Amino acid sequence: MFPALWIESIHGYEPLDIDAYKKASAWSYPVYASGYNWLRSNEESADELAKFIEFVLSDCATRLKLKCSQVILVNHSMGGLVARRCAQKHPEHILGIVHGVQPAIGAATDYRRVRAGWEDLAGRLAIGANAREVTPIFASPGPLQLLPNQLYGNNWLNVSLAFKRHNSTNVATRKEQPLQRNLCQYHFVVALIRPAVS
Repeated sequence: MFPALWIESIHGYEPLDIDAYKKASAWSYPVYASGYNWLRSNEESADELAKFIEFVLSDCATRLKLKCSQVILVNHSMGGLVARRCAQKHPEHILGIVHGVQPAIGAATDYRRVRAGWEDLAGRLAIGANAREVTPIFASPGPLQLLPNQLYGNNWLNVSLAFKRHNSTNVATRKEQPLQRNLCQYHFVVALIRPAVS
């Protein structure tokens, strides 16, 4: 259901049939790699990708002496969001897109990462090992665009609140406590956000 909607949302594109695949397999494909800053918005990254595609087409014509007017984008993860936006804004030079693990409707795991840090060592060192380190990075446009959108559905997120009550004689921790009238006595401690378990 969703792939058909995605193809329809990018005007002028149709899935390839078997004859088109056979014809394409006889062609030569120069490969170029393009990076992007994942902290920037997909809109900005798509515009930068469009400029890179223009460079590729020019390079193919001048240096490689190939007749080339369109490219095939192959991407992974958030690169799919960038490629999709580029195809929507600049379809004239894009023949097709191959998506690998595209978070088309969002990545719920990013909520966990904001709360608990990155799950592997490389991510923990580069992006953050805990909420204090990860949250400022996820305040950027790109990571915010990775969060689940309205198509993700309902009942996937559980939020638990914990409060501490302070007074002059003791400190008590109350979990799952409803908010009281006198909020000045309570200080927000933590919001545990995790995908729901089926």
